Amino acid sequence: MTMKSGMNLLSKGGLSLERLQALLEFAEAGSLIKAAQSDPVRQSLLSRQIRELGQFFGAELVVRRGRGIVLTEAGRQLAALARGQFKSLEDFSASCTGSSVQLSLASARSILNHVVLPRLRPNLLNGAAIDLYHERSVDSAVAVAEGRFDFCIVDRVPVPRQLTSRPLGKLSYSLYVPKALASKRRTLPEDLRMLPLALPAAGRIRGLLDEHIGDNARAVVGLPGFDACLALLRTGRYASALPDVAVTSAESKSYLRQPLDSVGIKGRTYSLVWSKRAAENRFWVAKAADLFSSLFRFDN
Repeated sequence: MTMKSGMNLLSKGGLSLERLQALLEFAEAGSLIKAAQSDPVRQSLLSRQIRELGQFFGAELVVRRGRGIVLTEAGRQLAALARGQFKSLEDFSASCTGSSVQLSLASARSILNHVVLPRLRPNLLNGAAIDLYHERSVDSAVAVAEGRFDFCIVDRVPVPRQLTSRPLGKLSYSLYVPKALASKRRTLPEDLRMLPLALPAAGRIRGLLDEHIGDNARAVVGLPGFDACLALLRTGRYASALPDVAVTSAESKSYLRQPLDSVGIKGRTYSLVWSKRAAENRFWVAKAADLFSSLFRFDN
């Protein structure tokens, strides 16, 4: 039945790998001009191939918006299907030539730097290489659904139904105070108002802490993220609000840790997310899903 269905699909002209690749090039670039690298001849070819592909399926794959064109919902669905099939073919080609299969994982910078990177090791997946990307949770979940990433680690965001997930743990936050600056007589709110603080210049945590910092002129502003905050904490001259995974158990002995949930900064649960279809069709995605679910757990 499957073979007959496939033969019926190919019984009329218009479907080809080249046309599917043209759709993917447009989807990745976001415009025909960029996909064609400003080559008018190439742009005309891509436009024709995408139009023929739409005619084959009887669906409008692109629509004009302003001065350009964008993918329709049908176009995005077909691009995701094509992307997955091309990856499966690339996996097969790699297995035939003895090359490494490429896998990709996206997450927030703090998760990559303090959860993923410390646990990577050579030959983690013997036969597969891992590319890491920094993306916001809401963007990376959509990218996995579209097949642009194989995995992502995200906090509580709506996960499209074609994806599956496993919880990794709760990311909690604390104020870390070098013991030279610590005082048992001060409360957390007093530390936030009085101590030299290394804090991110923006973001959710900074926004929630602002009302507790008050007019503390010793708070450092303009830091680009938690890594910069951690660097200043390690000088011993600043306290810092950090995700608990950023501070190793060995160095935590040098600081007084005060959980920030008492001032309204609750932890967030993170999960590993991947495509059900990709796991069914790609051996390495299914294998990596089991490994990553265990390796990247960070329960506190």
